[in-house]
Amino acid sequence: MCDPSDPCESTRARIGLNDDAAKSLRNHKINKRFDLNIKSRNEFSKYSKLWETWPGTIDVSGDPTGRVNGCYKKLSCQHTVVLSALWSRQGAEETSPMYLFFRPNVLRAGLDVAVFAPTPSYADGNEVMELVDWIPENALDPKTHETRAELLQYQDASSLKVEVPDPTMAVVTQTEAFHDRVLADLESLRGPILCEMVGLSKEVILSLLEYNETDDDNDFTKMDLFGKNGTRNAQRLNIVAAPSLLKCAAQDELPLSFATWYNLPTSVQYGKCQMMVPRRPVEKWRKKSADTMERYYDPEESNEYYQVSLAKRS
Repeated sequence: MCDPSDPCESTRARIGLNDDAAKSLRNHKINKRFDLNIKSRNEFSKYSKLWETWPGTIDVSGDPTGRVNGCYKKLSCQHTVVLSALWSRQGAEETSPMYLFFRPNVLRAGLDVAVFAPTPSYADGNEVMELVDWIPENALDPKTHETRAELLQYQDASSLKVEVPDPTMAVVTQTEAFHDRVLADLESLRGPILCEMVGLSKEVILSLLEYNETDDDNDFTKMDLFGKNGTRNAQRLNIVAAPSLLKCAAQDELPLSFATWYNLPTSVQYGKCQMMVPRRPVEKWRKKSADTMERYYDPEESNEYYQVSLAKRS
């Protein structure tokens, strides 16, 4: 890298830092436990002597493949990349796009690395070259014009093949409307079925029931969606059931229309079934201080209230 020209303000200068900041940092003693154990030609605990200026234009040469060679112009867009440090290669229209920017070390366990890539985002993972131990100020000092680089080369996996097995999972279409079965199935342990899935493999079933207690004497296994393992179980259930459920809903194959209001059955028992509408924990109050009352619930009643979902075990 050589011949920098068209200097511009650095990010530190643009945010309003002055010489007082550089002097204070230079006089500050860094605690050893916070000092990175990384060798670098640039000091971590001090600003570069040229910290107020960055190169507006950088001429890059020395790439044997020719992929990154060219004249790079700093773009004026802000806050789109790390430190707003983004240079774009200039030239003829037929020249493929190439950008110079920093890939951040998110864990702050190492240095941010300057990279060349055909897209201006480190999230794309399209870097073709890395600059080793480089900061923009290095391009302004003739002593540090030359910078070691690592070329990232990849081989095409032309023999790679992907086999997609035929799906074995299916959704059983319900012939009777869901709301017509609500009253009839009120006393049933399972309750009315909105969507039934069959053909699940043994591995999928075991994965769904990994965080649930099994009972060999019962045809059903309780699947906890609200307790200690509720989040894990809900995530796995969503992975298995959500795609098929959304597909059936889009194809209008569910026995329930989400855009229709249904009349509730005229039954004194409706709304009192413990499986369908479990009782909420009893609200209790206790005196916390002379002027303060505290509301609390029984933990066991709360757990029983939320553990009401059932999943059929294959």
